[in-house]
Amino acid sequence: MKYFLAAIGGATAIMFLFYFADQGVLGLAAKYADDEPKLMKFMSDMGYPKIGEWCGEFAASVIKRAGGTPPSRAAIASNWRGYGTSDAMPHLGDVAVADRGVPTGAIGSHVGFVTDVDLTNGTFTLESGNSSNIYTTRKISCFSFRTPPDDVLSALIGNGVPSGTAIGNAVTGLPLSRASIEVYTAVPATSSPEPDDCAQGSVDADNYGDNDASALSGP
Repeated sequence: MKYFLAAIGGATAIMFLFYFADQGVLGLAAKYADDEPKLMKFMSDMGYPKIGEWCGEFAASVIKRAGGTPPSRAAIASNWRGYGTSDAMPHLGDVAVADRGVPTGAIGSHVGFVTDVDLTNGTFTLESGNSSNIYTTRKISCFSFRTPPDDVLSALIGNGVPSGTAIGNAVTGLPLSRASIEVYTAVPATSSPEPDDCAQGSVDADNYGDNDASALSGP
């Protein structure tokens, strides 16, 4: 009887994991990658229109949709270094900010969200705006990571698909963690690693021109 109940509990846990597999804000935002009108409406509705070098606005739109409060002057990627709490290593749902020798508050950085981690190769998958692809492979050593508040994090990664570890934990009753949840990536493929994330000059940096002053002074 004990094992039967455990099996029922495990099956229920797996059912709920799959039910919520595509409900997260990160999954929702990624679906807009190939639909420019929807992407623009999404960002405009969140109060961060898609203008200029828009990685910061995209991140702010995602966080706001998840129920969070983006940092002041969120259009500047480096300002995201003060968001949430510091995380020494990347985890699913973390905000990732490129170092590139850019001081906090200055332009020239890049920001997005961690959707997968490959510690073996020292890389992670970044979901971000103003990039060559909605998903790109980046070097861990070139970024700093910030964990959103718990409620915001839960909303962000509702699209986590159970990995083998997660399913095993659900069946055995072991606790699930972000490390055991993977992001469903049956969406545009990731690009090759960006070699310049540790230095300035990347094509996906938030380098605003004189005509983008409103973005720099915005919310």
